[in-house]
Amino acid sequence: MTLKPFVIKNERETATNNPHLAVVDATLITPTSKEVTWSYIKTNVAVGILAMDSDQNVYLKREWRLNQKSFVWELPAGFVEEENPTEEQIRSAANRELQEEVGIKAKTLEKLVTFYPSNHMSMIAHIYLGTNLKESTLEPDEHEYLEVKKLPIREAYQLVTTNQIPTALTLLAFETMLKLR
Repeated sequence: MTLKPFVIKNERETATNNPHLAVVDATLITPTSKEVTWSYIKTNVAVGILAMDSDQNVYLKREWRLNQKSFVWELPAGFVEEENPTEEQIRSAANRELQEEVGIKAKTLEKLVTFYPSNHMSMIAHIYLGTNLKESTLEPDEHEYLEVKKLPIREAYQLVTTNQIPTALTLLAFETMLKLR
């Protein structure tokens, strides 16, 4: 059986107070000519970084998150500022996040994986392994109040998987890296 695509009749984007997010409602025509409405969250491209030093220690940050109403441990991560960014802009955003959130910069960034967190989001997320680290600090975003911890990779993995429900980005980064080792 050959599946036929849906036809997009119209899309309406509703801005939010967050410059990186919008809600899109779309009216679609199904292959059987039925009209339906679907919605998704539109976001900028995201980056996450598993920063590992030469002793196999990784850096985690602990930050308060509204959706969990608690502090959670996670990898440094954030959004790329540019729309439709180049690979260089994505890598630059990864290092900017490391500097803002952890106070380090990676000389080497190796892409581990690219994924969509959900079919209900347009976000594409890129996860990098950052190595050859050096101290380099940028001012954190005004809403970021962080605790930073450096731990052996397996201990860091245990922390984020046993003490909380981890974000998809953090879990996928650890799972990918531990399978490669």
